[in-house]
Amino acid sequence: MDNHTDFSRGPYNEILPPPLVGGVDEEEALAMLAQDAEARGQPISIPTRGQSRKGMYNLAMLFVHQQNLKRALQGQSDDPDGQALYEAVVKNGELLSLRPAGMESLFFFGFAPVFGRVAESQWRVGLPEHGQTAAVAGEAGAAIEAAWKVYVEWSKQEAERFAEIADRFLKAVPHALNHDYWAAQMRDDETRAAQIADAVAVEWLGKHQSFRLTTPKGTRLFESSSPERAARIGEAVARQMKVEPQYPSPADMLRVFCADGGAPRLRAIGAEGVWMLGHDQVRAKWEGGDKRLAVIADRRGVEPRSYALVLDKKSIVELREAGKPIASIALPPNVAKFLSDPDSQAVVLWWAMQQLDAD
Repeated sequence: MDNHTDFSRGPYNEILPPPLVGGVDEEEALAMLAQDAEARGQPISIPTRGQSRKGMYNLAMLFVHQQNLKRALQGQSDDPDGQALYEAVVKNGELLSLRPAGMESLFFFGFAPVFGRVAESQWRVGLPEHGQTAAVAGEAGAAIEAAWKVYVEWSKQEAERFAEIADRFLKAVPHALNHDYWAAQMRDDETRAAQIADAVAVEWLGKHQSFRLTTPKGTRLFESSSPERAARIGEAVARQMKVEPQYPSPADMLRVFCADGGAPRLRAIGAEGVWMLGHDQVRAKWEGGDKRLAVIADRRGVEPRSYALVLDKKSIVELREAGKPIASIALPPNVAKFLSDPDSQAVVLWWAMQQLDAD
């Protein structure tokens, strides 16, 4: 085998190891992960359904892959790919990617996620010309275990730095209706992702607060308290990269907000301009012009109350009751007269009615 041409390669000419799972299926992998955790005295709780269960399957398959990769580097694999990896990495000193299987496009500012031999029983994590490096010693199996620990620690440190940078970026990106639109796409079980700009996307992963950001440079995992905040981070990154965000039109937003999904469904009822949110909980109607708009809202068994939506010069919509602000949100920057057409009015109503429904 010509190792140089048969393996997929990353940006540092490192080998991207093929999946080494030996025909193990998800349930078998999960059982193996649970058994290993039990043996180490750290039993795990396994979700029974939904995205959390899917995330645990991914973790279990990664566990199996890493165990087989470790055996391969020790020269103990019967798999042809494992044997070829042993020749390339241990015998010939080629670089090996430390990224988890399936996440080969992950990129980092502070280090190169690679592992390679520098001398007999001497190994290095990273590359001197690409940030941090660390030396690890021992036979290949022990060395790769140590390298993974370094990778995890450096990844954590970089995630913390990215979170700090994101907090600064977000000061220039206030919560707007387009973020609710992108968040609704992320909550959709079929898509789980939103296209923020050309080559910039955010995907909600199986874990509750875990997201994947895709940019022209590669992908990055990050934590966010909500899909709305993750969408703001995606837009902030796109702006920093000088990539124009793909803001949705009012019709696009209304189509998503009226669809069945994670958010309460908005639908038109009865007379023209009357809308209802959820299961007969909140209803509203526009009255007046496009600068100050009255909302008549009621819930089942609750006396109707009058509210006002006020648009300021900075394109911020404020929901008020008796002149007192209740909540506010920015309008998307791509629509000059956002409240002048029925679709955009319905979109703002959707947001306002959700605030009332949460009261």
